[in-house]
Amino acid sequence: MSVQNATTPGMPSNQPNTPKSANNRSIVAISILLGLLILVNIVYFGFKKPVSKETFTEAVSQKEMALGELQREYEYTKAQLDSLRIVVPDLDQKIQAQQQELEAQRAKIEAGIQAGGNLATARQQIEVMSRQKDEFVLEIAKLKEQVSGLRETVTTVNRQKQEVEAAYTEIQQKYVEGQTSAAAISQEKAAAEVKARKAQEKLEANAFFTVGTIAVQPMMLTNRNTKEKESNKAKSTDKVKICFPVNPNNLIPDGEEKFQIRILYGGVTLGSEGNQGGIGRDKSTDTDFRYTLIASCQYDQSATNVCATWIPESKHFDKGAYELEVYHRGRSVGKGGFTLK
Repeated sequence: MSVQNATTPGMPSNQPNTPKSANNRSIVAISILLGLLILVNIVYFGFKKPVSKETFTEAVSQKEMALGELQREYEYTKAQLDSLRIVVPDLDQKIQAQQQELEAQRAKIEAGIQAGGNLATARQQIEVMSRQKDEFVLEIAKLKEQVSGLRETVTTVNRQKQEVEAAYTEIQQKYVEGQTSAAAISQEKAAAEVKARKAQEKLEANAFFTVGTIAVQPMMLTNRNTKEKESNKAKSTDKVKICFPVNPNNLIPDGEEKFQIRILYGGVTLGSEGNQGGIGRDKSTDTDFRYTLIASCQYDQSATNVCATWIPESKHFDKGAYELEVYHRGRSVGKGGFTLK
């Protein structure tokens, strides 16, 4: 009896593969794959779909919360900046520029949130925006103090400027007043000088002595030169004695007073400079004159008599008429004469 090899279903046969057995195996593999796909679909659609809906709702909620936080922070920051523009109008341009930058940041963050970006990153950006705002507020506060200090400085400088201008104006006024006063003083001084000069001229015009009759005595010496006697002859006359009374004048102080005496012969003044004569000034005519000799006296506010003697250098007299003039302080105060035979 012959025995045949039997095969167990599902187990590989030791017999050579046939087309029919290969098809059977493909069908089995496909069946298994389809079963797995069905199982995956069941699991996915049975459990996954409810989880995705809940997650989607939570994501939408987080997005809206982030947008709300962004809007609140933006409005709060903008309100602070608006109040700063009112409080610190001097920094309006700087605050306005910061507001523009704030608006740009808000738009950028909002666009990121709307595009489904990372909400944690968006919140970090909101925090950065808030910190920048706080730093800007601190900066504005410092600038406000500086502006306040500068304003006080400007006020002080303006006040000092006004004080300087007021002082300058006062000095100018005083200078003008001083100039006017100086001009007035100068005019008053000039007028006073003119008045004083006129008074002095008037004083000088009257500050001279008047004299009485001039007495002239030609004298001759005796042979022994011990006695003198009057002479009227030229050949015997050795000298001339001249005397005249002086009237007091209270415009003239006490002290020595001098008189210039001119003796003229034929219109020519006798004598020479350096001996007894000299040059005087006639104030009434403002001309110079030569005088023959000087006579002096000690004046004490009382009437006095003045005498002088003249001896010619040649010790010789000519016959004829002699004229005589007496001057005091540049004024002609008396005239006389004598004749020798």
